[in-house]
Amino acid sequence: MTAWSSGRLRRLSVLAGVVVWTGLVFLGLSPPAMASTAQRLVPAPREATLSGARTGALSRIVIRQPAGSGPVLKASAARFEARMKQAFGLSAAGRAFPVRIECACAPGSGFALGGDESYELMITRSRARIRATTEVGVMRAFATLLQLAQRDEKGFSWPVGDVRDDPRFPWRGLMIDVARHFQPIEALQRQIDAMELMKLNVLHLHLSDSEAFRVESRLYPRLHEVGSFGQFYSQAEIRSLIEYAAARGVRIVPEFDLPGHSLAMIYAYPMLASAPVPDPPWILPVRRNAVIDPTREEVYAFLDGLIGEMTALFPDPHFHTGADEVNGIEWSASASISAFMKERGFARPEDLQAYFSGRIHDMVSRRGKTMIGWDEIFAPDLPKAVLVQSWTSSKMTGLAARAGHKVIVSAGYYLDWLTPSSFLHARDPLDLTAQGLTPEGFDRVRGSPLERLISERFVLDPTLRLTAEEEARILGGEAAMWTELVTPEKLDATIWPRAAAVADRLWSRPEATVVPLDERLEAVSERLENAGLRHVASPQAMQARLAPEGGTVVATLLEALEPVKFYAHNHESRSGGRAPLQSFADLADALPPESLPARRFNRQVAEYLAGDRSLAGVLTDRLTRWRDNDASFQALLARNPALKDAASASSDLSRLSDAALEALGRLQDRSLRAGGRDARIDELMRTHLAHQAASADALASFIRPQPPGDVLLAPFDGLRALIEAGG
Repeated sequence: MTAWSSGRLRRLSVLAGVVVWTGLVFLGLSPPAMASTAQRLVPAPREATLSGARTGALSRIVIRQPAGSGPVLKASAARFEARMKQAFGLSAAGRAFPVRIECACAPGSGFALGGDESYELMITRSRARIRATTEVGVMRAFATLLQLAQRDEKGFSWPVGDVRDDPRFPWRGLMIDVARHFQPIEALQRQIDAMELMKLNVLHLHLSDSEAFRVESRLYPRLHEVGSFGQFYSQAEIRSLIEYAAARGVRIVPEFDLPGHSLAMIYAYPMLASAPVPDPPWILPVRRNAVIDPTREEVYAFLDGLIGEMTALFPDPHFHTGADEVNGIEWSASASISAFMKERGFARPEDLQAYFSGRIHDMVSRRGKTMIGWDEIFAPDLPKAVLVQSWTSSKMTGLAARAGHKVIVSAGYYLDWLTPSSFLHARDPLDLTAQGLTPEGFDRVRGSPLERLISERFVLDPTLRLTAEEEARILGGEAAMWTELVTPEKLDATIWPRAAAVADRLWSRPEATVVPLDERLEAVSERLENAGLRHVASPQAMQARLAPEGGTVVATLLEALEPVKFYAHNHESRSGGRAPLQSFADLADALPPESLPARRFNRQVAEYLAGDRSLAGVLTDRLTRWRDNDASFQALLARNPALKDAASASSDLSRLSDAALEALGRLQDRSLRAGGRDARIDELMRTHLAHQAASADALASFIRPQPPGDVLLAPFDGLRALIEAGG
């Protein structure tokens, strides 16, 4: 899919977004170190009451489980202990700090949609207690307890106090497209481990698309023998992955995309086609247009068999059938399909798709499953039992919920857009204007080559409102990871830690957060890396291949760079399929979507300009490093030609850092007069403003020229703010 946009005195209580400590109220200020612990959790808990005291230095824990604990609970406790050991180096010596679990947990409890995931966590100086009613609730408590631990010289410690927590939404997912780029089982297991830590509970696997069909089919073996190009999951691997996920409180929902995005199925079984498959079949227009013939009974017999096989393989009660981006070109061009439409009174391809969706729904519901489809499935006669997953705009969230459908929100949660965590976190599932085109933006597209890619579905309706009953139909959302440009090596870094922003939005109440998200994500990133993710290590490895001799010089520059946003780095989409194949190993590919050090710099500049002059030294050190790095970087270029696209970015970073240092000096010492800014710096800032604007939204990313190497200066906003404030 392609988208456009019980404590006493001296207590600390994180309630309704207000932090209370010894009777003083802090709103977004930096409280004592212990107070900040609960504020920095991701997701933020519903209620945390901490005393300000700590347990004292610990080096050993013992987990006391209830009698008769099942294998899932035992394994969860073992994982928690292993993660604590990985993060803090637990020893076998010393006093054992007990962590007691109080849960009369039935096996598998809390796992189903809407299951009880609540927990209470009570920490004293001598012990910790977890109280929950389900196994999944205990898992959520372990995730919080892991984040609350802080390292000290003698080991680690926990804050003394209580946490009471439960999720805001029951459906909190991550969708991974394994069709465009196959993702090995071990890569998916890493994502499940991270999901457990971030309290996400649905892994939605996009298993078929025009590029490949990724699951072994014993009924129709050509689907994986021909349609997977040798990379698929055996049914045994799928069962093992489902078991792995369930043990971590994660359900797996499969998606098989129908009737569009189906070229791989058609290539394997041409009898499904609406039109003959041309040779070569894999060019972009063919992939976009290929669609299953919805008029022939033998096609429905085939699909009924496939759906029967796959609903039996995947035990979750939900089954996703795609239904997105059916452009109807092949249907309209077919005489037999046109005749069928006329006979049935179908005036538009959308009417034919609605007929097809009804037939598929019958097959899915007959197997006791609830069908899900992307928002193109939404039609007047669509059975109310069908879940709608909105992606084109927040408007579609509202329209589907108002019509009686339960809704999963992905609009604005596209990880492949490479947008910062703040962008993702700002989009609330209940905000019907959070994501989409303005009417003015839609007008900009009319008459352009992009018009065929969008419709009224993408356009926001600021008048749309929902009742409380209608809002309750919004189950939550999913972060979407489409993998056109994402190889297995890039997967972790493209998802994490930004997906934690979506996890926070879906679990936490909007008023529960005090500390800025990017500040919280820095600690989360370290926890995730300790748990086995490679979102830090993989980009470092890619960067080392680009410049084996680069070392700190290259690292200093690359921490200040990010790839362009939205579709700007997708050369195939931008060119309509005419661009040469991408290597997926260029400089922009080796960069994480979001530079946390650069975002921290921008935040520190804002805090400095708001009056926190204690940050001057930190800013000076950073700016000096960026300014002085360019000479060494330029000297590396002759021996490392793969870095040539970063040459101008390095030079510009140096010049802007120098100007920012001068401005900072004037701000620190008002006796220094501003002698007038170099006009060349103003011109340089205009250039980088244009670079930002070129991928500031999805439309711009398609039509505007992009900066060299598809890279942006991530600290530019902070640099510009300092330069302009300094006169």
